[in-house]
Amino acid sequence: MRYAGLIGVKLPPEEVSPGVWHPRVKTIKVRGKIYALKVSWSSGTLQQETPRATHKLTFIGTAELLSDSLLPLWVEWQGTKWEVISVDYQRPRIELRIGGVYNG
Repeated sequence: MRYAGLIGVKLPPEEVSPGVWHPRVKTIKVRGKIYALKVSWSSGTLQQETPRATHKLTFIGTAELLSDSLLPLWVEWQGTKWEVISVDYQRPRIELRIGGVYNG
């Protein structure tokens, strides 16, 4: 299925005062394909079950995204931010695997 949405990438932290660093995240619009493999729920030691997705998103990477300085953190899909669990650079494409709900 086709995908058009946002991904969040981690930027180098910013020093807001001496010795205090603030994390920065930049959102980037991408278009590609998402392969919905499966969604499962795991409870583990938690009292509330948490959804877990094992989906794959592929898209053509820009020069900025293909640089080693940016790390994808989350993908927004169906109104929810999902954490990126792996990144595979198959130039010119980037393949992201998403897992649980992003809590960052």
